[in-house]
Amino acid sequence: KIMLFITKTIQKAVFFMERLLEKFEVMCGLNIQWKAVGTGKTSCGLSERHTYHQCTFCRKVKATPELLHLCSKNDDLLLPQRAEAEKKPFISTCHAGVSELVIPFFDNGRCRELLLAGIFRERNASTPCAFLKKDFRALPLWNREKQMPVLEFLAELAAVLREQKRAALQSRATAGTGDLRILRAITRIERELAGKIRMKDLARTACLSESRFLHLFRQETGLSAVAFITRCRLNAARQMLETSGISIQEVMEHCGFRDQSRFGKLFREFTGYTPLVYHKKFRRKKDV
Repeated sequence: KIMLFITKTIQKAVFFMERLLEKFEVMCGLNIQWKAVGTGKTSCGLSERHTYHQCTFCRKVKATPELLHLCSKNDDLLLPQRAEAEKKPFISTCHAGVSELVIPFFDNGRCRELLLAGIFRERNASTPCAFLKKDFRALPLWNREKQMPVLEFLAELAAVLREQKRAALQSRATAGTGDLRILRAITRIERELAGKIRMKDLARTACLSESRFLHLFRQETGLSAVAFITRCRLNAARQMLETSGISIQEVMEHCGFRDQSRFGKLFREFTGYTPLVYHKKFRRKKDV
């Protein structure tokens, strides 16, 4: 009954977020997406409409494999990198010449989600894609004076909604584990896959001595902490190779691997394929 209640609560929260985004789309005259970055997972739980760029212009861009690769790289790598450098909302212009407002959300300094409002054309802008010039001219023109106040309010409200949704998801995760201290450590691992994860830091997060933490972690998860971290990194790499167009080297960096030969060996043991073969065989032709 508890799990059913939590599941319904999450569904209601997502439904409310969807309806709210639709209202803001009407108010600002732009499409809004809310997506996860940096972990191999694109969706934050919302519908495809509010996860992927689906306007006519973007669909025509992504119909070309070379341009689709640039779209994936822009969303998966370039926007999070710029967000982490600027630490505030910004307007980004992509390789196709169109712009969108980017509102980043962070966990421990790392950009993990993006709220995107667009796409639009800025005054005197143009597209380098000759076959898209007609569609480009049909896009809305950015009006900062009218649209920015609506989007600033949306950003403030979205931060509150994000925390509510995360709390509901954490409640669901908590219902399946017996130790909140280990759950906190797992949450930190998932947030910090790209960086160096030290056992003493995880133990401090769990408010345990390092030896006690390692014992409880294995007891709760059935894996050593090192094995669990490696599995999380490999799973994130697998998902990124399926869903993004970024290079294998970039996938490695996102997932905390520094040695290419070791990554290749571990990935093959994990999936049965080398990273390159897996990327070619299983990459999903999904929207970005």
